[in-house]
Amino acid sequence: MDRNGFKRRMDSVVSRYKNLCVVVSSTVLIFIFINIVLSVLFSIKDEYCLAEYLPQGSDPGGAVYPGLSRQDRVELNRETWDRHLEFEPFTGFRERPRIGKWVNVHEGGFRDGGSESAWPPDARLTSIFVFGGSTTFGYGPPDDQTIPAQLGRILRDRSGVVKVYNFGRGYFFSTQERILLEQLIVNSTPPKIAIFIDGMNDFYNAKRTIMFQDAFARSVDLDGSAERSWLPDLPIHRLAAAARRRWGTQRPYPDPSINYDDPPAIAGVIERYRQNKRMIEVIARAYGITPVFVWQPAPTYKYDLKYHIFGHDLVDYPKYGYPAMARLVAEGAMGDDFLWLADIQEDSKEPLYVDRWHYTARFSGEIARHLADFLLERKLLGVAVRTGDGDVRLQSGG
Repeated sequence: MDRNGFKRRMDSVVSRYKNLCVVVSSTVLIFIFINIVLSVLFSIKDEYCLAEYLPQGSDPGGAVYPGLSRQDRVELNRETWDRHLEFEPFTGFRERPRIGKWVNVHEGGFRDGGSESAWPPDARLTSIFVFGGSTTFGYGPPDDQTIPAQLGRILRDRSGVVKVYNFGRGYFFSTQERILLEQLIVNSTPPKIAIFIDGMNDFYNAKRTIMFQDAFARSVDLDGSAERSWLPDLPIHRLAAAARRRWGTQRPYPDPSINYDDPPAIAGVIERYRQNKRMIEVIARAYGITPVFVWQPAPTYKYDLKYHIFGHDLVDYPKYGYPAMARLVAEGAMGDDFLWLADIQEDSKEPLYVDRWHYTARFSGEIARHLADFLLERKLLGVAVRTGDGDVRLQSGG
């Protein structure tokens, strides 16, 4: 090849390279521009397009949120659902700390009900840690109307100085709650009483060990090194996810592929719960903690679904699993530290749920009252006395 031919060949290669660089750089710039535009549009949507935060796109009004305006109901639901979890060692994840008008999560990992901001707890006072899933955290009610917040007010009115901490977390079930108690004992002042409100999530986790376990597995290489994809953080990924939800194939509900009336699965859930209960009791004895275990109401057990605004078609594991647990309770197999509240809604003729599964503030208050009665009737809080320095404290109960 002569010199001129070689030069023409090189000029052609350089020209193609330049064209490729223009195409790649233009694509990258367009991609960045699209994400910037989408980010702005999503921020505007999140600020002003509020209707999507009403449960199921409906506006139940006073039926489940009495006394709140439509704007307040929408903002409460937005604060409830427009939140993000964050990684936590051993338990997997926790509610991300936040400050809002309706939903506040303390850096200590608990939902702030208005009077529990001191952390760690004062060892001189009677502190109660309440564990559970999203119904305990209170997906739906504002801070001061969750089960733990209302329990705290009742106990303070009836027994003296008590601090109730809401460690309910979305998706948590008995295994994660046990681990969380262990971590809190190691890292803070142990509570005087630890309450575990369970039932629904143990059954909803019948076939998995922890929520988001597939995502956790994908985030770790085979050699054990962690990796994290940045793609889910991009606005264009949110747009694609929204498109899939709107136009993609939706899994039907109830899911016909799941056999909820599955005796081996139900027996496995109950046995796992009882093992966790026994381990918690052993840990509690070692640290002077009084454990209390509560089996919570579920909409598919002894509740007339015609009063359920969002759950006329509900079918799930609790529908078939709760009767199995009820038989154990009737046999006295769950012990004196166990409170059965699954059937307190049996005669109710009003809406008790703000969506398919989460309690209204009123129903949360009813659960709190039953729980307070249980604690006080068994003298688990002890007797209030005034000490020489003027503080009111509770002597340990029996």
